[in-house]
Amino acid sequence: MTNIIGPAFEGFISRLDLSVIFEKALHSVVVVLLAMIVTKVIHVVIRRATRNNTRVGTRGITFAKLMNSVVTYAVWIIALLELARVIFNINPTSIFAAAGIAGVALGFGAQSLVKDVISGIFIMFENLMSVGDLISVGDTTGTVIEIGVRSTKLRDYTGDFFVIPNGDITKLVNHSRFDRCVVCDVQIDGGTPLESAISVLSEVCEAARTDIAALLQKPEILGVTNITDGRATLRVTCMTRPGEQFGVEREMLARIREGFRASDLPLPADRIVVITGPQTPLQAASIPPLT
Repeated sequence: MTNIIGPAFEGFISRLDLSVIFEKALHSVVVVLLAMIVTKVIHVVIRRATRNNTRVGTRGITFAKLMNSVVTYAVWIIALLELARVIFNINPTSIFAAAGIAGVALGFGAQSLVKDVISGIFIMFENLMSVGDLISVGDTTGTVIEIGVRSTKLRDYTGDFFVIPNGDITKLVNHSRFDRCVVCDVQIDGGTPLESAISVLSEVCEAARTDIAALLQKPEILGVTNITDGRATLRVTCMTRPGEQFGVEREMLARIREGFRASDLPLPADRIVVITGPQTPLQAASIPPLT
């Protein structure tokens, strides 16, 4: 067996042109290194252009991230074509011809990929969202971390990371484009005079306009918006900048609660009456009515 394999292996080695192998290996290494260097240089140029230009805003940052993805794909596709030509002596023209035939065969299977890419391009150029925007896609709400060619990456307030294919974004809500309206609903007890409650809210709104810098104007008291089980619901609205609405809502609710306490106006509390055993008419009459 050794006598058979030995001469065959030696014959195979003798037919190899080591100079050609060395030349192809060197050419391949140079192609890979050039692809890495070109990709890195272009990424640095895009990043510096975005960082030094204060006018680009979040849309420029988003465009920079998208361009980084496009450049990476383009450079490495060209590098792979060159490697195929050098190593396997494959003409790139034949590759494109085969790609056209294969594209027809794989078109049905790659529909989702094409859909994601096209949707990503339209999302970018229609400026539907930018990096840093707070958006909702379906049941997912989070801050945009990156908009890529195929997918959009979000992170919510708990730190969870979401990757959403661009083709699946059929309904998008952007919470960061315009001034936000904060709605604070306050229930008051049925026995609380409405004029007294509105007076307390007026004082709170007046103080909040001065103390809360995120407010764009004085909070507005809309009045009674609902009555349930004898309790009236008063509504207060505040206009604030995008991203500030959650802090403003917490601050306003805390100020309203403290304002009612300082004025000795009770806020409603749920009461549960537990009846055990049979009740006589006198005992039933002694249970205070719910308000």
